[in-house]
Amino acid sequence: MCPVISVKFKFLKTTHYDEQLTVKTRLKDIEGVRIWFTDKLYNEQNQLINTAETELAFVGLNDWKLYAAPVFFC
Repeated sequence: MCPVISVKFKFLKTTHYDEQLTVKTRLKDIEGVRIWFTDKLYNEQNQLINTAETELAFVGLNDWKLYAAPVFFC
């Protein structure tokens, strides 16, 4: 499993209910038991409205112990 450890948001513009958004996510880094992603959200006019960075950790499904990233991630 990869529970979220932290999330940082930067809100740049507002959006409206029912507006279609585009989310672009990129792998930023993998180090030991942690993995980081960056996200950019765009509105229907292709304007950047939000940026984010998410940090997750690799843990065992049953024991919640920290584990290094699986080989296929590296």
